[in-house]
Amino acid sequence: SDPEAEYIGTEPWRPKETLEEGGQITDKADVFAYGLTLWEMMTLAMPHLEMLQDDDEEEEEDEDPKKRPSAAQILQALESNAPLDKMPS
Repeated sequence: SDPEAEYIGTEPWRPKETLEEGGQITDKADVFAYGLTLWEMMTLAMPHLEMLQDDDEEEEEDEDPKKRPSAAQILQALESNAPLDKMPS
């Protein structure tokens, strides 16, 4: 909620909205990083390696941050062993 706040994070784990000038940073940025951390643990590969190798190419569109689940939804899904798409928004 603080317009002067800055997102601090390692680039391959940063969501697109934190890379853009004037991008709105919310708690959904942390959900994005959490998801990539889980992905990295499952694949044993660093996410978005192409970002570090080639800065000239245009990035693909990220999903809408508002569509990402909240941390509470993730916790509820993990505790109930239910898929996130079955959880109420």
